[in-house]
Amino acid sequence: MVKTKQEKLKSQQPSLWQRSNEKVLSFLHASCFLGPSFLGVLLFYIVPFGVVVYYSLIQGPMNSSFVGLQNYANVLQNNAFRTAVKNTVVFTGIAVPLAVVGSLVLALMLECRIPLKSQFRTFFLSPMVVPIASIILVWQVLFHYNGVVNEFLQIFGTAKIDWLKSDFCKVVIVVLFLWKNLGYFMIPVSYTHLRAHET
Repeated sequence: MVKTKQEKLKSQQPSLWQRSNEKVLSFLHASCFLGPSFLGVLLFYIVPFGVVVYYSLIQGPMNSSFVGLQNYANVLQNNAFRTAVKNTVVFTGIAVPLAVVGSLVLALMLECRIPLKSQFRTFFLSPMVVPIASIILVWQVLFHYNGVVNEFLQIFGTAKIDWLKSDFCKVVIVVLFLWKNLGYFMIPVSYTHLRAHET
């Protein structure tokens, strides 16, 4: 007996059981690839975050009595916390706009024909490949009370400045942030500018 075309198509279509097995296998394959990443996020982000939230709602590690939001109220009344928030807001308000504008200016400058262009690019891109610990160590040597910057300023008769333990530390931190991140911000801006010229 010759099968009709509709019967042949029905026989070729996978059954509900086969489709379910394919979905399960696809899910298992995806889980094998996503599992390590998810495990890392779970162990190093989600679990520590949950532990921190738990400890913030109790008296302390040795006393697990529930105190609710009292710890948060205590933190808000802490002068050190208020100072930290104020410094963070000031730093963000100064450093972020300067980083955005500076990266745009640098990207436009590197598109022009300027002398020492490659050295200029290396100066701002080198922090991307240097560990942050090494950069901080170098800047501590530069801005120490007996460091290179004060030795240079003394040539002009300027008194020594305690860069790292005075109000000038904010200037040092902002300049360090800009030098460390301007090269990183400059790359997408340069690419966007290049693509805009191509279209």
